[in-house]
Amino acid sequence: TGWDNTQKSLKMSFNAVEAEKRVRLMSMEIVATRNIEEGEELFMDYGERWEKAWEDHVKNWAPPAIGSGFEYDKSAFVLNEKTGPIE
Repeated sequence: TGWDNTQKSLKMSFNAVEAEKRVRLMSMEIVATRNIEEGEELFMDYGERWEKAWEDHVKNWAPPAIGSGFEYDKSAFVLNEKTGPIE
């Protein structure tokens, strides 16, 4: 669809995404099964498979090895201060 350019943005470099400023990197549709009242809090259940995958991730996660190309020595806050956030 015209508003969802996820497939295009997945093929773009970081610099191209940053330059465009309005790239949607991920999107999903949420459909309500009943009317939602104004101010009502919504909850999303990702399901048991997601919960198990998250628990496995937390249990097994380790920081990327130095020199792997995936290590970061600065927080997102520091990087945003330096380069500005992607909007």
